[in-house]
Amino acid sequence: MREWGKKCGVIPGIKRWVIRGVLSLLGLWLAGIFLFAFLPVPFSAVMAERQVSAWLSGDFSYVARSTWVPMDEIAPVMALAVIAAEDQKFPEHAGFDMAAIRAALAHNERDGARWLDAHAANGEKPVSVGWAKLVA
Repeated sequence: MREWGKKCGVIPGIKRWVIRGVLSLLGLWLAGIFLFAFLPVPFSAVMAERQVSAWLSGDFSYVARSTWVPMDEIAPVMALAVIAAEDQKFPEHAGFDMAAIRAALAHNERDGARWLDAHAANGEKPVSVGWAKLVA
């Protein structure tokens, strides 16, 4: 008879399923990126939100629709305006604004330390520490 918790126990089985689940999600994510690099995206987050809102308000006849237009049919200044609405420095970098990322990391390090200094005296902890204690 095998000992409980060794090779045939519950914990290894749960661990195996968690790993399979994470790898499956990663695979689906990568497949979606690859697929939609070549095919038009069937819906946007805004379309999904409007459809769900319509359903929750009881309007089951509403169907979110849009007409996708190829980039070469859009005026270059319009495409740049849409991109600039999200990232004003997009024409100057290759998709990752490293200067902005560094500035955000430095800001978070400063403010994180300030938060800890201000709240540690009251016994407050970051959420991750609280969850770790709760789960442990």
